[in-house]
Amino acid sequence: MESIQNKKEQVVTLSGIKLNVYVMLLTIPLWAIICGLYVWIFGLVDYLTGIRDVLNVKIFVLLFLGIPIHEFLHAATWMVLQTEGFENIKFGFNWQSLTPYTHYTKPMVIWKYRWGGAIPGLFMGVIPIILSFVFSNASLNFIGFLFSWAAMGDVISLWMTRKYKANQIVKDHPDELGVIIID
Repeated sequence: MESIQNKKEQVVTLSGIKLNVYVMLLTIPLWAIICGLYVWIFGLVDYLTGIRDVLNVKIFVLLFLGIPIHEFLHAATWMVLQTEGFENIKFGFNWQSLTPYTHYTKPMVIWKYRWGGAIPGLFMGVIPIILSFVFSNASLNFIGFLFSWAAMGDVISLWMTRKYKANQIVKDHPDELGVIIID
């Protein structure tokens, strides 16, 4: 069996500056879809009331607590899918893009990487957005939008892996947003 070190590697990354530009360009359409649809269905007054209710000290506490929860969800998903403990997880902060990150240090099949990347956005963004429509709750809609926005780096990272097969071996890039594809 050939070792991973002898295989060809392809680096697929995005710099922190480009990441921030892409996130900012995607923010307006994201907001228009999530919040605009809510306003269209339930009305502007309900939406503005919901935002007013959430824009207080609680939102800052929620967002502050949401950051480590988001990163823990990455780690927990990879730990479960890889059936390994925390020894292969590294937490950090990228000063270039001003973003926290969770890094899995060992190679994995790309479908596991994708699930680890997607779970925080699904649990903290998509599910609250869906529930906001079910319960006509503008505060939940806005919170879901904020956590979806926070997951945009993950979405971009997942988009960068779209042309690779689910069973390819990938390694989370240690310093930049992206992966190293191992052939």
